[in-house]
Amino acid sequence: MSVNQTIDASKMLGSLELANPVTVTSESGVLTLTADSNSFVAEGAEAITSITGVDQGMYVITWNTARTLTYSASALVLVGQADKTTAIGDVGVYQINSGVVTELLYQPVAGYGDFSASLVTNGYQKLPSGLIIQWGQNTSEPSGSTLYSFPIAFPNAVFVGFAEVTSSVSADITVRFIPKSKSQFMLDCSYSSNLPAYWMAIGY
Repeated sequence: MSVNQTIDASKMLGSLELANPVTVTSESGVLTLTADSNSFVAEGAEAITSITGVDQGMYVITWNTARTLTYSASALVLVGQADKTTAIGDVGVYQINSGVVTELLYQPVAGYGDFSASLVTNGYQKLPSGLIIQWGQNTSEPSGSTLYSFPIAFPNAVFVGFAEVTSSVSADITVRFIPKSKSQFMLDCSYSSNLPAYWMAIGY
């Protein structure tokens, strides 16, 4: 996936409430999320074969128990394309679209220690491996001419970025997230006026 790829899906990022995770418990093969959060703490011991409860969006799940996630090309697409066993504190970022769940990244907690974060509207989460997730809300520009700064600079590189606009305008609107450096980016909107946009970037 290219960092310039347009993601045109409602609720792709939404308002990431990473500071207030919702605990969800499943003792069956299905983990059911709720629509009132983008961040969850998963409890339970049974193997997970699917994640449901929302139609589409991007969600952060902290696994609070050891359990198996079962790979499926049609239901639960995992990094590495194989089953995995979670450990307490492991974190995954998942994209859900029409019932298909795709794991965008998975960070085991074992053997690491730095989890510093700024859990605010424009914030970041450092993972112990060195991977950094950043998110925020800025105004998209029709020309993509305005530079915005990440909450913190990526020390090495930006891997991938996503963005979506939030507007009541009845038009087919797309927005591109364009990384310009390790510390700045642009938001290029197809609409003729400035619109608020949510974005997320992953790097290290």
